[in-house]
Amino acid sequence: MRLSLPFMKKKHRLGATIEDTGIRLVEARKQGSRYVLEQTVFIPFPQGSVSGGKIINKEAVELAIALAKKDLNLKSRQVNLAVPSSFVVVRRHALPPLLAKDARALIEIELDTTIHLPFTRPYFDIHKLETGAAMTPAQAPTTEGEAEAAATSQDEYLIVAAPGDVIDQYVELLRLLDLKVVAADIEPLALYRLLDLTDKPMAQDIMFVQLEPGFANVSMFSRDTPEFLRNIPLDLNTYAPDISSSADLYEALDDEYVFQAFTADLVRELERVINFYQFTYKNDGTRIKAIYLTGDFPFLDNILQHLRERINNAELMLFPTQSLRHAYLESTDLQAYTVAAGLSLRG
Repeated sequence: MRLSLPFMKKKHRLGATIEDTGIRLVEARKQGSRYVLEQTVFIPFPQGSVSGGKIINKEAVELAIALAKKDLNLKSRQVNLAVPSSFVVVRRHALPPLLAKDARALIEIELDTTIHLPFTRPYFDIHKLETGAAMTPAQAPTTEGEAEAAATSQDEYLIVAAPGDVIDQYVELLRLLDLKVVAADIEPLALYRLLDLTDKPMAQDIMFVQLEPGFANVSMFSRDTPEFLRNIPLDLNTYAPDISSSADLYEALDDEYVFQAFTADLVRELERVINFYQFTYKNDGTRIKAIYLTGDFPFLDNILQHLRERINNAELMLFPTQSLRHAYLESTDLQAYTVAAGLSLRG
């Protein structure tokens, strides 16, 4: 299975995310100038059955899916699946000018040798970072001199990879719902696609912050390319003991002292990542101009206000959901479904 970077022609599919708290499914359709979420499904998992994206208690997860399946009408639907950012690795890699198919074949070989990943059997895709298109057969060198000239130049590729074993587990879980996974995508691309369709990015260099119980996913885009991903663990029990549910988290953050302590630490972590990206990873004058906050987390509006007071030189906002319509979900509730909606609209 390939992790696909380019946008595909739009067809009607479901978008699916598998999180520590459960499975989210979205069916999105374009209706005039708006996008209607015709279905939003959340299948909760028992506490602790999935942790850090890893399935800890397979029997408990499968039982939760089996019980939910009785009330759902999802049989034989096609699904675009999100790969959790905590598993995704992004690498830059230089190659001499090659045909697109040859570049992929060479990178596949090098993934087993010189390109080191923290997992085996990766699913991956590549994206050429240069503005020019990949070499066509007509452009392939035909003489020794042309071959030598080509060998001195380098094309840079973005490699996006994830562990095949994890994706296969997720595919099997969705199969229990009679759903067929036809594509896997990374979460930041799903967000960028949704933003591009509904609101348009405010700047060339933007950042997404997906805030979820237990972690924050940060992704940096240059134009439409996801250049940098970082998963930031958040130990919520540092601020209040025994947080084991969304209700516990809401109650904990409703305390002003806990909220201030949490947001102060969040700001510090985000500033560290931003500085690393701007001054170490890029170091070419790039500056993040817009930051979009989204995710399944309480008090997003209040957290946004706190971030605005501390993070300078970038415009901060909630992920725009004005163009999304749902029968009963409010705008802040839709933030939990932005990734799945972007996946559904992938086609």
